[in-house]
Amino acid sequence: MRYLDFFLIEVSHPYYSKNPPGVALIPQEKTLNFLRKQHFLLKKTYSGVKVLIPLNEKGVFPIIDKNDVLTFDVFPTSKIFREVTDISSLADDEIFLFSGNSEDTAVQELSRTNTKTNGGDVLCGFPVIARIEIQLSKVDKDSIGEAPTFRASFLNKSIQWKYYFLANPDDLGFAVEDRNHNLLFNQLALEEETSDQIATSLKSIFTDAKLAVFESSTAIELREQPLKNIQLLQSANILIKHLPNPRVNDNGIQIIQIR
Repeated sequence: MRYLDFFLIEVSHPYYSKNPPGVALIPQEKTLNFLRKQHFLLKKTYSGVKVLIPLNEKGVFPIIDKNDVLTFDVFPTSKIFREVTDISSLADDEIFLFSGNSEDTAVQELSRTNTKTNGGDVLCGFPVIARIEIQLSKVDKDSIGEAPTFRASFLNKSIQWKYYFLANPDDLGFAVEDRNHNLLFNQLALEEETSDQIATSLKSIFTDAKLAVFESSTAIELREQPLKNIQLLQSANILIKHLPNPRVNDNGIQIIQIR
């Protein structure tokens, strides 16, 4: 018996640029039983899985019923995946559902909706975050051997960035600029009585320092590859050529001493 490529499932997440998305695709029990009974093969790929279809010695493929659906649960393999993923549309008992493979293209973007979680589905300590359903009757038989790709795309979480600079008391004329002109940072006016708890704390600790605070005008998508060319200037002179990006777990906050 030999095997031909049937289709691929690819998980896409705009946060990841240097590494594959941190997820594992696990077939549900019914799907696993179907794959075994029909002698399909399942192989892990860089960003998902590949399904191979058997071809017997007479050149005949398995019979696929119109109701045959392969279902995979998607589990994060690290804490960071959920931290960088926009899950704001999910209720506490919901996960994402990717389905709807019907386009006649080499790469088909699966539709993303919400569905109820089964509850208790956990892999290595990480709860399931999504489910992928592939309706086999809609996989183009003429494409066997060419492996069309079904893509499940997650969205990035976005957050406003906030820089706190501790400077000498007499320093003036600070500005934060994006040399690529994609982002705008506004300096915030700090009153003596401010609701900004970080500013209040910094003032109480660094009593002899000048505090300057800048906030991005829009939320910025979290990305694995740092944004460069965000500069700190003083009177049009560059003090820091590439400001560090806030880390994922710092809630967009970056504190920098420039004294």
